[in-house]
Amino acid sequence: MSGPTLSSEEIQKWLQTDDPARERELFLQARELTVRRFAHRIVLFAPLYVSNVCVNNCLYCGFRRDNALLERRVLGREEVRAEAEAVAGMGHQTVLIVAGEHPEYAGPRAIAEDIASVQKIPAIRDIKVEAMPMSVEGYRQLYEAGARGVILYQETYDRATYAQAHPSGPKANYEWRLTALERAIEAGFRRVGLGILVGLGDVAFDAAMLIAHAREIHTRFGIWPSTVSLPRLQPAQEAPWSFYPPHPVDDRAFLRLVALIRVALPEVGMTLSTRECAVIRDRALEMGLGVTQMSAGSRTSVGGYTSKNQDGQFSIQDERPVSAVADRLKSLGYEPVWSEEEGP
Repeated sequence: MSGPTLSSEEIQKWLQTDDPARERELFLQARELTVRRFAHRIVLFAPLYVSNVCVNNCLYCGFRRDNALLERRVLGREEVRAEAEAVAGMGHQTVLIVAGEHPEYAGPRAIAEDIASVQKIPAIRDIKVEAMPMSVEGYRQLYEAGARGVILYQETYDRATYAQAHPSGPKANYEWRLTALERAIEAGFRRVGLGILVGLGDVAFDAAMLIAHAREIHTRFGIWPSTVSLPRLQPAQEAPWSFYPPHPVDDRAFLRLVALIRVALPEVGMTLSTRECAVIRDRALEMGLGVTQMSAGSRTSVGGYTSKNQDGQFSIQDERPVSAVADRLKSLGYEPVWSEEEGP
């Protein structure tokens, strides 16, 4: 099953429509498709940052190489385990390991060791990774270590904007990043997540390319991406583009964007992270626009669950504790689940 192929021009018209009836029709269709495929379940998870040392200089990221104000830190194995224990203590069973890009501190060997540390916590059932693009062999190391999901955003599909946003470092290689999830699948992963950083490039173009990318993965490998994500740019230390997004998207257009992606990709889960404030996250859930996974109680700083370190990759907008998010889901008629293994 797949939805309509949408061009950037069609998406732009939807985002700018002033026809309430047309908008209601879009929202209703998104809701019906979500319930049909995913019922009323929302998977909750937490990111676990293991390193903020980075060789890239992305203009929107607090971990960028030129941020001299950031205290650089790489967690040791026992520190990773302590962070995982703290996350499990919040009720989480799914962890997303996140790291800045560095060949030594965040390469396949290092991340595989981090996975092994997290696996020592019995309550953690599901481990995913969001790290630098790797070779097939690199991703195979992660899979053999016990990870079962890989998340990697292209950020923007516009090559000119991509080059401006990533002026130096390995991330400047657009093609290597674009094909990373294909290598992850070849290495054995069957759950891969893609996304765009909303506000970085023209959102209509990026959304159309995101849809095309998901379809290409399905055509080539016979599986749909497990998730797509549409995080909006949020302020980050010493990251100029994070304060002045080149292509900002307001709340109403953002909700329409979520609905459009759901209609175009009815088989694909959708993540709504704590980059969005509680009001918008609750609104998307109330409207049933397509969200199937949410982070909760998140920290974007290295060691953020067990220390007072607040030097995050970006600023968190929804700071509610996990219990409050879970209770809110229940009040809206959803069933919070803690691992994709529990999903339909």
